[in-house]
Amino acid sequence: MPANFKRSKQPFRPDKNLGQHWLVDPAVVQGIVHAAQVTPGQAVLEIGPGQGVLTKALLAAGAKVLAIDLDRRAIGFLQEDCADAIENKQLTLHHGDILAMNPAECMDYFAAMGATQTDKLTVVGNLPYQITSRILVHFCGDLAVDVATHPWRKHLNTLVVMVQKEVGDRLQAVPSTKAYNALSIAMQRHNKVAWAIPVIPPKAFKPPPKVTSGVITLTPRDIPLSPLPDNISTAVFQQVVRGAFAQRRKTLKNTLGSIFDKEALNEGFAAVAKHRNEPTDHVAGLRAEALSIADFVCLSTALAPHSTAGS
Repeated sequence: MPANFKRSKQPFRPDKNLGQHWLVDPAVVQGIVHAAQVTPGQAVLEIGPGQGVLTKALLAAGAKVLAIDLDRRAIGFLQEDCADAIENKQLTLHHGDILAMNPAECMDYFAAMGATQTDKLTVVGNLPYQITSRILVHFCGDLAVDVATHPWRKHLNTLVVMVQKEVGDRLQAVPSTKAYNALSIAMQRHNKVAWAIPVIPPKAFKPPPKVTSGVITLTPRDIPLSPLPDNISTAVFQQVVRGAFAQRRKTLKNTLGSIFDKEALNEGFAAVAKHRNEPTDHVAGLRAEALSIADFVCLSTALAPHSTAGS
């Protein structure tokens, strides 16, 4: 530990600038450990351990924990409070930004701790809500993710994270619902998404946040839902989905009209209409939220020859 880290077992207050809210409900803590399916020696990367309530529960379940925190106070506090676990190579603390962490660095830490499996890890955390989407994309990819080359996917068992309930609803939303959006498609296409704890009230935290929370799991799929043809770039898929949702109150004809010409769109809508067994004019008048992942793959495939994305 760097010399400028202050060691202290005295609790420290949550930092609003870091979006910190300490989880204090033991039932929720155990629910996260259960959802992570922790086994002895399992490699677990914890995001933002804070005062270590979840860290200690993971250690008690036998996990080898790499805890990363941007808050120097947390590192100093846990250095003393969990000294035995550190000495026994159950816990490693790392001061830094989770978004700057790479898999190779993590695997080296877990190998040094003697984790049972050093090429796969489980990621858990009570996330700062302002960076939730960035963390999800960091580990799970985005609409344009290339599964074969994404740095984290092949090293990820599952992601078990605390999120704002509204965000969790979006992650697993289905078509034709208000919550369904581009994030829903990005996460569901490449991951199995499920609630572990769907409702966690503000009183489970100190200080209480102004929103209801929940714990959600994302487990990478071996094969994405509705795979794109090999000759179609995921950049095209991203362009079409994001373009369609850019102004979700408008119809597909209007939202995508600023990206593709009329002839290209007619081809795209005709392909989706055939897939859905509906009239082409009807598809053109739909809003983005009405299309399933398979519909968007069909539309992207038809529009790909007219797109400059990924070229």
